[in-house]
Amino acid sequence: MKILFSVFLLTLLASCTVGLEQKTETNNGVTPTTITTEDALPSPSMPIWTGVLEESSIDSISLSWVMDTVFTYLDSENKSYASGTFREIISRYPHTVVYFYPKDGTPNCTIQALDFSMMLTDFRAKGYNVIWVSKDGLDSHKVFAERNELKIELLQDANGDLLKAFGAEGPLQTYGNGDELSDIIRSTYIIDSTGTPSHAYRDIVAMGHARRIYEVATGEEYTK
Repeated sequence: MKILFSVFLLTLLASCTVGLEQKTETNNGVTPTTITTEDALPSPSMPIWTGVLEESSIDSISLSWVMDTVFTYLDSENKSYASGTFREIISRYPHTVVYFYPKDGTPNCTIQALDFSMMLTDFRAKGYNVIWVSKDGLDSHKVFAERNELKIELLQDANGDLLKAFGAEGPLQTYGNGDELSDIIRSTYIIDSTGTPSHAYRDIVAMGHARRIYEVATGEEYTK
């Protein structure tokens, strides 16, 4: 993981070529900080700004109609597929961080996937699971996970039901080289094991976001 993460950050704009087209999405025009030595220990990216993480309203979140819908997800850590109702999936931990992302393999999504994967053990130690959601197929999820040695769970929301239930649906936007379309707003939600939401963050900045969510969820600064 150490070498992979270092190489990824050094070659960010050309890193997503295995099984997917090369992507060129930027992060609001800001160039990420890179690790410049191969001996540097991998650590989640730092926030590129230090302002208050702007919270969105949870009033539009309506999960009751999707709680008993069956979804399939890739358990990246164990390299296996699993299915269950959304109720069953979120009941495994006291809390769940649900993150909606536009496309497998785009640079910003990869940064965050690596960040959340590196922090997954720490999130779970505090009672928070992390589930990523997109409309990408399971084969795409598998390529994305294997390419980057991810640990997080990648859920397929083929019909966009969860997207609508959480209010993470937006206008079609282009990603990558401009030929990839997605109507998913990059968003993070924190819910409990019954599906009750406590926090919502929409249209977020990728760099350092996992750290910010850990701090919101646990009330503790992430120091690794």
